[in-house]
Amino acid sequence: MDDNNLRRRQGCIHRSRNRAFRWSFAKMKTRKFALLIQVLSLLFIGGQLANSAPQQDSLATITGIVQKENKPGYENRNFRFPLGGCSIQLFFDNQGILDSLSTVSNASSGRFSFNGIAPQRVMLRVRCMGFETQSGMYEIGAGENAFCFIMKETTEELSAARIAAEIRLMKQINDTTIYNVQAIKTLPGDGLSELLSSIPGFSIKDNSVTYDGVKVARTYVNGLLLFGDNSMGAVNALHADEVKQVKVYDEQNALDKHQGAYNSKKERVLNVITRNSFASLSRASGILVGGTDDENTYRYGISGGINYDSEMLNLSASIISENIYDQTIAETGADTGSYLLSIGTNLPESDLLREGLGISLNKYWKNRTLGNSFKARYTFTHERDASETWAITDYFQQEDQILQTSVDSTKSKCSNYKHSLLMSCSLQDTHLKSFDCSLSLDVSDRESVIENRDIWLERDIISKQRKETSGSEDSNCNIYGSVSWTNNDAVRWRPRIDLQGNYRKGASGLWTSDTLSTSFHKRNISGDGEGETMAGGISAGVFNRLLNNLRRTLDLNVTGNVYFSRTDNKQLSLDNWNRETTIIDIGSSHDYEQKEINSSAVASLSYSNDRKTSIAAKFAVNNKLVLNNERIPRDFSGKHNFFFPSYSFSLSHPHYSLSSSSEEITPTVEQLSNRVSDSNPMVLSAGNPDLKQAYRFNLNANYQSGALLSKDGATHSISCIIKGSAIISPLVNRNYVFTEDTFLDRWDGYKAQAGSMLFSWDNSERAAWNVGTTVRYDTRIFKNKVGLMALIAGSYNQSPIYLGDMLLWQDEIRGSATLNLQYNPTKKFKMVGQTHLSYVNSVDNKKTMFSQRIEARESISFTYIIFPRVRWECNYLLSVNKSMEGFGKNDSCNILNTKISYDIVKDRSLTIALSCHDLLNSNAKYSIQTTALYMTQQWQRYYGRFLIVSIKYHFRKKNSN
Repeated sequence: MDDNNLRRRQGCIHRSRNRAFRWSFAKMKTRKFALLIQVLSLLFIGGQLANSAPQQDSLATITGIVQKENKPGYENRNFRFPLGGCSIQLFFDNQGILDSLSTVSNASSGRFSFNGIAPQRVMLRVRCMGFETQSGMYEIGAGENAFCFIMKETTEELSAARIAAEIRLMKQINDTTIYNVQAIKTLPGDGLSELLSSIPGFSIKDNSVTYDGVKVARTYVNGLLLFGDNSMGAVNALHADEVKQVKVYDEQNALDKHQGAYNSKKERVLNVITRNSFASLSRASGILVGGTDDENTYRYGISGGINYDSEMLNLSASIISENIYDQTIAETGADTGSYLLSIGTNLPESDLLREGLGISLNKYWKNRTLGNSFKARYTFTHERDASETWAITDYFQQEDQILQTSVDSTKSKCSNYKHSLLMSCSLQDTHLKSFDCSLSLDVSDRESVIENRDIWLERDIISKQRKETSGSEDSNCNIYGSVSWTNNDAVRWRPRIDLQGNYRKGASGLWTSDTLSTSFHKRNISGDGEGETMAGGISAGVFNRLLNNLRRTLDLNVTGNVYFSRTDNKQLSLDNWNRETTIIDIGSSHDYEQKEINSSAVASLSYSNDRKTSIAAKFAVNNKLVLNNERIPRDFSGKHNFFFPSYSFSLSHPHYSLSSSSEEITPTVEQLSNRVSDSNPMVLSAGNPDLKQAYRFNLNANYQSGALLSKDGATHSISCIIKGSAIISPLVNRNYVFTEDTFLDRWDGYKAQAGSMLFSWDNSERAAWNVGTTVRYDTRIFKNKVGLMALIAGSYNQSPIYLGDMLLWQDEIRGSATLNLQYNPTKKFKMVGQTHLSYVNSVDNKKTMFSQRIEARESISFTYIIFPRVRWECNYLLSVNKSMEGFGKNDSCNILNTKISYDIVKDRSLTIALSCHDLLNSNAKYSIQTTALYMTQQWQRYYGRFLIVSIKYHFRKKNSN
């Protein structure tokens, strides 16, 4: 096939420069012999110089982009979708024999490049699964040579086919792992999150996705960021039956690419390939829930949300109101948190309410990552809950304590309002490079009331009665703003400056009414306090790329910052000893001003090479100065200066990583204060101005095998984590018990009453440390029908603890084992089970048993498609926490939930469901806790079995442009 035919088959080929000038011997015959000799001499000398020291200008660079062919009906559209994950091979012509020179995999943007190629005749071949292979022979000249490949989807069909092997779940192309999701059977209605949970190595937890222990930074959809920077946006929005492939690879972030870094630490990303390409997705959903529980309390839920997602615009709004207090994030509102209600775990609230509203807008111009942008978000939440608890405590007979019993009841109510507003903008297209601004406002108000009733029995006779009612009110307003400037262009030196400020004003009220029929007085404390905090800081630094070539990159980052804060806090407490006398409670009143200055200097180096090994080191010198001026209860000025260096080091590779770091633990103002707080005269708290700061040293080692494919097609993944830490001069909580009235000289002669306890702090001269390891194994076997995850973890911890005036060392050993099983035999049935077992053994240095307990948890759930539109879900949970010796707590949980749903329309946009929580009404309400002095049996009120009927509407529309 000649060149012209190859070019016509390849598609549009654009050249950025003219081809290199080729000498023709036919033309040279007409030239004079002397001129020929001169030219040949110059060529010979130039060739020798080129062989000895090639010049960059004489080399060739190949750049290109791979795109998808427009579908029928869209042939005249100028826009085509980029096609990433393709394999581009470069061959050179060696006397008619094609030798492979290099192979690369293009990015999600479709772009690829080859650098440092000698001008010659080469062949380019582009391959991608599901598309026809494109290739062509080209003359490459010095400088840049640009190409564009248009890929056609494979349309070949076989008249007959015979299955030779099952579909393999995974394959590896260069540094990209590709999962063919057709190998996993999913049920109608499953989302992308259920699909990823079935693939070895993936874990979805805390609203984030991890793969082989590495957190996913971004999730592309067909190479585009349609659902925002949150990696869970696409996971929450897409359905499992919409996905064709899931690709996992590491790539540079957009800023490193923009700055021309050849090698830099890469981030893990996902690229979800869908069956049908789309440029935007519009969604709307709503749900209405109603039902009743065993106490004839009406339970309801209303929620709804709308979303529009594209590469340059994300818009979402959501609203919710319910009194079930168990929700999951729906397909809508991935950024703001829209909710759809579901049946889940047991909760202690008996009277509750939750209301919420969220609006989010993200707008981008020109380029999503490097262009101008504006972001705004507003959320409102209102929560109200109430709970009730009863307990019976039996105190053991001792020399200084007779056998007695107390019966306690506690009722609590709480209400909380919160408004949050966040706005930020980024200006990249300015002469001064990049500006980033942000402003946030939080306003909150909280009220709570707690009522306690206690009765003490001695030999079945009432000896004491107590009733205490306490309440609090808190309102806060917090404003935070920041402005930063960065020269993020591709220059060697890149300075930056950050300014930030914060203002907070709050007011609080506290009141307590306490009656002891046989105590020394009747006490009524009322308090009010208000305070404000003003803070601000500046940070300046410079970034320098010391080394940047095709194999190695070395970056230097130097930063210095100063942060200042001032806090004023006032609180006045009154004691009403009787109706005629009111005095100030000095122990619980305070009026102080605190100033804090934090400064640091940080230098960091990061190195990476083409073998994907990266090393980062950081060293910082920090100084913290605390000035405390106290006016009430006494005039006092304190000064604390903390100086501490810190470091961090990390070594990372595609399969392993090693890191070490240090950090300081600085005492708080309350821990350093030289006064006694006695809002409860029997439970005192006091600070220790002689406290020293503590230091923590951490060491972590990780190993990830990545996806492994065995001969039989099974997929495996292994990971191992080893962690250790040590704390020098750890802070220890110290308890004092007074058997008689005692004057405390250390705290200005405060009188501690007999029977009271005092909590304070001290430093331990001996270091505390712990070490632990976790091993995880994932596999998909039996033709991808069975998924297994086995996890084994263990740790050893040694820490100081005070028992009275005696300092003991607690040795604690923990071990746990977890086994997850997923069984997907068909597209109509799915089962998921988990078994978890953990053991804890804690003793002191005198071999006294503190605690020995075991916890077992078993859960199993299955989903069955009874008819094409009828779905049945059932899950069972059994949890037992058993204290075998020493101190501990025994409790259990036994819950069976079920749900049946019917899709009214074929596209599942309208669904009606009936759910039952705690079907057997066997939810445990009791727990037993044992200590060295007493045993408590506790009953906490749960709302038990209830029935819920829900109607769900879900609208989705995909747009191609």
